[in-house]
Amino acid sequence: MGTRARRVLTRPYVGTQTWRVVTRFSGADTFLVALRAIRQPYQLLSYCDTDADCRAACAAVHPRALAGVDAVQPPPLPPGTSVDLALAGWPCQPNSDLNMFATEDTIAAGHLVWEAAFDELLRLQPRILIMENLPSLLSARLLPILESLAQRLEASGYTWAADVLCPSLDKAIATRPRLLFVGHRP
Repeated sequence: MGTRARRVLTRPYVGTQTWRVVTRFSGADTFLVALRAIRQPYQLLSYCDTDADCRAACAAVHPRALAGVDAVQPPPLPPGTSVDLALAGWPCQPNSDLNMFATEDTIAAGHLVWEAAFDELLRLQPRILIMENLPSLLSARLLPILESLAQRLEASGYTWAADVLCPSLDKAIATRPRLLFVGHRP
């Protein structure tokens, strides 16, 4: 798969005034900091995180959004709700090159959770899906996971691109390189 774009993404968000957004494994609202930084209007429909402090941070900024603990079974959106942008990280500790205790079993368990959450996101059919994690997912041991995600995106009608970027270059809170995996559904 590599870090090359499969196809060049065009401007899929042109014409959308306020983006309807969902986040999974939301963290402390870090995904949406960038939207606020570029002054893109958005409405957060729902977010999920297992960490109570992260949910509290999201709730403080987005009091009307539906909150959830479980990214696999998030709060249901009203029928017919369309989603422009889905943002998702997923638990990265099992995938970290720094985790000396990672085993094939802990990696597999972490990815079972992620795959179930990924299925839920695909069910929502967002126009744009952005996932982030550690660049170590490009290692020979973990690359099959990304290749599987790419195949599933293509089977669902998405084009995709992947690259390793340093979010701090764009004034984001994160300061270390991250793998960004972007899907677009025309």
